Amino acid sequence: MLGVSASTSVACAEEACCATVGSNVMCWGDNDQGQLGRGFSSTNENMPALVQTSGGTNLGGIIDVEAADATFCARTADHRVVCWGDNSGEQTGTDRTVAAEKLDAGLPDYVGGL
Repeated sequence: MLGVSASTSVACAEEACCATVGSNVMCWGDNDQGQLGRGFSSTNENMPALVQTSGGTNLGGIIDVEAADATFCARTADHRVVCWGDNSGEQTGTDRTVAAEKLDAGLPDYVGGL
């Protein structure tokens, strides 16, 4: 797969995959619930692309990525957890309270209280 040949961690769930590449995360596959970390929902994206932050920079400092259903979480080198994707059960651990934000947390958000 283009761009992920040097990955150290790969996680797949519900037709989407993410891999660490250096200290970044690249994702590809189904994005109907924001699980690719692009900040929006869409159909399948076959080419891996870097997960972005709300500021438009690459999500960095990542050492591991995990998946469950349509939600992805990553662990950072400074011991934080950041999640994105389906948030219908508030599984991203964020403080999003607006109904629309609960469903699709397409941009990564750091989990508080850990």
